[in-house]
Amino acid sequence: MTCDRCDESREAGYEFCIGCGELIDGCPECDTSRAEGFTFCPRCGRALTQPESKKSGPWRPFIALAAAIVTVLLVIEVVALIVGAPSVWSWAADSVQDILILKPELHVAGYIGGLPLQLFWAVQVAVLLASAFILFRQSAGALTQRDIVEAVSKTPMYHVAMLLCAALLLNVLVILPEIGSLEVADTPSGFVPEALYAYANAAVWEEVITRIAFIGVPMAVLAACHLRRDFPLYLLGGFGMSRLALVLIFVSAMIFGFAHMPGWGLWKVLPTFISGLAMGYLYVRFGIHASIMFHFAVDYMGVLVVGPAAIVVSLIMFAVIVLGIPSIIEIARNIWANRSELREMPAVMPPDQESIFSRRD
Repeated sequence: MTCDRCDESREAGYEFCIGCGELIDGCPECDTSRAEGFTFCPRCGRALTQPESKKSGPWRPFIALAAAIVTVLLVIEVVALIVGAPSVWSWAADSVQDILILKPELHVAGYIGGLPLQLFWAVQVAVLLASAFILFRQSAGALTQRDIVEAVSKTPMYHVAMLLCAALLLNVLVILPEIGSLEVADTPSGFVPEALYAYANAAVWEEVITRIAFIGVPMAVLAACHLRRDFPLYLLGGFGMSRLALVLIFVSAMIFGFAHMPGWGLWKVLPTFISGLAMGYLYVRFGIHASIMFHFAVDYMGVLVVGPAAIVVSLIMFAVIVLGIPSIIEIARNIWANRSELREMPAVMPPDQESIFSRRD
């Protein structure tokens, strides 16, 4: 199945469509790998034992609905980011903020304030807007297809929504039994500069020090060892699954979870570990923009908990949590259906594996 951006992407020299995110001319390794007896393509990660046009699962329409709801949520949050950006710029002129890194424990590397903080804020806004634009553009092509549910299920937005719903529901189930005894960190909330900055900073900077640092850097080094000229682009993610990538996803999620313990307490580790797994998967499969948007969708709800959008965002959050039920079922179904292919997953990337951000040679 192709979208209306495939021809444009092909002419521009891309291997993956900028509209639907699919390989434009199919993976050149699939037929060879299938002939050699593999059940899992080492290049694109596609299962070789199942037809590409398999029927949609019964839960996909619900997750497609979740994708639409999460899209609305992200639009509201992006508008809030744009509207609040000038107030944060003014606030940053007289503010000082710490710069955190993971070593892997949380560590304050230094402080930033005044004009440098304002410029840092401008970079964060630019990254968030670019990430939203890329995610929306990659997913919008599905709306022009005849079978919208099937087309949407192949978009990054579908997977962002499915993992977001599943993660939030699991977080609620984990937290609910201890809701009366939780230690809550002193974090800003509402449409105020402190909250606008803090949650945008979390969505961007935490992805840099967690996903890029602990997944992207090792994979970029590995790509450099394979003499790939595009190895710096591996820092942007989207290089596909391997057993090494799965290990790095797990390690980064563990570090991400325990990094929240000093400010929140031990109860915060498991929920953030679950979210870390989701963001790691999105980073590896689709790229850093997808994990940033997942993070942004979750955190910026803290900005919108009060004010005119509070009721709408509360209803969206409730719908997202309810849709976590079919999302978890669909995730489990996919894992079970593809369990045999996991054995054929390559241990590391093949020498010619590319990031989705790489152009064809």
